[in-house]
Amino acid sequence: MKILFSAYQFISIGLKKVLESETDMELFFSNSVEESLKVLKEKEIDVVVFYFDLEIRIIEKLRRNFPLLKIIILSMRHENLSILALKVGVSGFLKYKAEPDEIIDAIRKVYSGGRVIAESMNEITFNRLNNESNVNSYDNLSCRELEIFHYLINGKTNNEIGNLIFISPKTVGAYKSRILRKLNLPQGSKAVQLVHFYNKINVSSVVV
Repeated sequence: MKILFSAYQFISIGLKKVLESETDMELFFSNSVEESLKVLKEKEIDVVVFYFDLEIRIIEKLRRNFPLLKIIILSMRHENLSILALKVGVSGFLKYKAEPDEIIDAIRKVYSGGRVIAESMNEITFNRLNNESNVNSYDNLSCRELEIFHYLINGKTNNEIGNLIFISPKTVGAYKSRILRKLNLPQGSKAVQLVHFYNKINVSSVVV
């Protein structure tokens, strides 16, 4: 199988040694999304491992252009992002400091069609991703709405969100109104109210 590792910095020596012992893996490396896209176009990569968080639009682009590609993200950010990432087609979501053996196991599992989530992930969240918990208003949010919701609970303004995801503040406002309506929250709800709702449904006990 062909594996692409994409990292802004060099991957650890320990991981490289473990990878070199996996004789059935052909390894490729890149240090940016742009370079990764070039490699993906030139090689028939089976699994790509990103050592940084990806914007949702980039994940969606990868899924459109390389539908058979398996994507693993090693994240330095909070586990709640895994909900959104997995919902748009990421196959694995691990902690940035995952052990080499854990990364190798994850590669093999997603290559075989499975899905991998960090062990520390909240069990309720895992059940939600597998449709084992009751569907609620949060689950009915679209991928774009989930992305904007995440920014809102972190106190981002409409202008800041617009700049981050390349839409107008007016459009962000329209999304916010739709989100609040779907969540049965009052129009004009502030970030603290959204955080309270978020924690109440136990997606995570901490918001960062």
